[in-house]
Amino acid sequence: MRSRLPHQWVLTLTCTSQTPYALRLDAGRNGDASGGRRMRGPSGSFITYGLFRDAAFSSSWDSGVQASGTGLAQALAIYGRVPAQPTPAPGLYTDTVVVTVTY
Repeated sequence: MRSRLPHQWVLTLTCTSQTPYALRLDAGRNGDASGGRRMRGPSGSFITYGLFRDAAFSSSWDSGVQASGTGLAQALAIYGRVPAQPTPAPGLYTDTVVVTVTY
């Protein structure tokens, strides 16, 4: 399987000005024992993937983010990337990732 171009989502968060918060993404419903993210497909096949805070894939979402609210909507980018790996069975692969905000 060849690596694909990144896909981007934007998460928008609005917190009261100067309110500190922490935002984390879990390993997903199909995460492995080491916390790696996986999408599940037909016949129990998996595709591994990563979530990053930048298009260069240098800052993983694994450690989350800590910041303070501004009172305005703050856009947080989430870039997904599927690394090169053995070709899985064809079909639809999905995962569900839970976002937790603590303030």
